[in-house]
Amino acid sequence: MRHPGLISAIAYDDPKAAVSWLETAFGFDVALLVEDDQGRLAHCEMTFGSSTIMIGSSWRPEIASPTALGGRTTQTVHIQVAGDVDAHCARARAAGARSRGRRADLRRTGEPVLRRPHLSLLRSRGAHLDDRRAGRDRLDRRNGSAQRAQDHRVGAMITPEDFRRLALDLPHAIESSHMGTVDFRCGKIFATLGNPDADWAMVKLTPDQQEMRVAAEPEVFVPVPGGWGRGGATRLRLAACDEATSRGALHDAWRNVAPKKLLGGQP
Repeated sequence: MRHPGLISAIAYDDPKAAVSWLETAFGFDVALLVEDDQGRLAHCEMTFGSSTIMIGSSWRPEIASPTALGGRTTQTVHIQVAGDVDAHCARARAAGARSRGRRADLRRTGEPVLRRPHLSLLRSRGAHLDDRRAGRDRLDRRNGSAQRAQDHRVGAMITPEDFRRLALDLPHAIESSHMGTVDFRCGKIFATLGNPDADWAMVKLTPDQQEMRVAAEPEVFVPVPGGWGRGGATRLRLAACDEATSRGALHDAWRNVAPKKLLGGQP
């Protein structure tokens, strides 16, 4: 299966209601829906033809639905309709959507009504596990510098040495150890490597960061058992993780423990 290289993630005040409405109004299909232990929508992917969007809530302070911004939005989503555009628009209007622009504009562009679905652009990244594993299988048949160069591409799985390199790339990070486990510190520990075995690393996230990453990529991220896990400590499965994902998780973990004087110039 060919997966899209770019997916728009849309923030709603009531994401579960939005999923139902998008099914009714526009004919989107639910491809994946994950709920948390309180029944709230944690992650959802919906498809329309060969395209995919993600539906979620305003899960970080810098992310907001247009309702919270006075009705403004940072993004519009254009859907190419193969078939009767008028019928598609009529279906959306019947579900409560309101048209923007003249009918001639809608017929010319093939664009459905977008007034009610509030859209906002999120900065996020993901890759499908099957595609990553296929990439790793191909890489395993290569040798030398060509393999190393490919391993650093987004979508290729990381090794323990890759994780170590990424951790030590962070400002003032050093490698140390405690209780026989390799760790990485910036004053305080923000990551470990090789626990419970060589296939795993750990990043010290906040509970909110952990919830977001586990919901988005459960094949990569798993909470550490017990109190440490409830506090945000999260295991990272190296065999399922690419460099971009590992780098992002390490950066979050580093920021969570780094002294304030180091954060001044960091995004």
